[in-house]
Formats: sequence, structure tokens, C-alpha cells
Amino acid sequence: MSFLDYLRDSVVTKFEGIDEQACRREFVASGTSLYWLVTHMTAGEINWFQRVFAGNDVGPPDAGPDDTMALAVRRYRAACRESRAIVSSSADLGHRSARPDRRGENPPLRWILVHMIEEVARHAGHADIIREQLDGCTGR
Repeated sequence: MSFLDYLRDSVVTKFEGIDEQACRREFVASGTSLYWLVTHMTAGEINWFQRVFAGNDVGPPDAGPDDTMALAVRRYRAACRESRAIVSSSADLGHRSARPDRRGENPPLRWILVHMIEEVARHAGHADIIREQLDGCTGR
């Protein structure tokens, strides 16, 4: 869990200290921006830990047109806290999820953790590139 938390903290640093207009700037045709990344990562945390693993009836957080990057980062941090609590309540990495994933399988907690490490690391790389394009900020 500590490596996943390291990646989560690393990506949050890429979301801080940037104005609202810049955080929504898109550099690729897919529309990826820092704001999009943090909302996407929040939805991933909620989906995999709260919905799939724990079996809770939750969906992605609502974000209105007046949403700010600061609020989006707070939602991400809250989702990560909830994910940590769910993981800490299950000492067995082989424990299977309460709900099936999109493939119709009930993955074990170990698979979900590895998948989330992969996802957050991938998106941290995206955030690194976008942030460097925005203001030259590099590094963790």
C-alpha cells in the first residue's frame, strides 16, 4: 500500500499551484488535462475500492460546471483515504471483490492493488508531461 500512496502523493503535487485555466488546458486530442486526470483518478479509486471490492452502491462524484481544481483534489484525497480504510479492513490479499468487474470476474484485492499501482503510475506520467508543458515544472 505504501508504494500506491507514494504514487498518489506524487501525482497530487502535479495538481497543486496551478491556476484554474491552466489545469483545464488540453494538450492532446483526447482532451486530457490535469483537471480531467484528477477527476478520472477519483472515479477509479471509487470504482475499484468502494464499488467493486467493498460492494457499495456508489458512483463517481458529481462535478458541476463551477467545480475547481482544489475541490477536485480534495475529492481525490478523500477517495484515497476511503480506499486505504477499505484495504486496511481486509488483511487477506486473496479476498475477492464483492462485485464483479467489467469482465464479469471478482478480482482479489491483490489484483486490484496492482492494477491501481499501474493506473496511478501511468497517470502520474501523464501529469508530469502536462505540467512540464504548462509551466516547466519537473520532478516529483
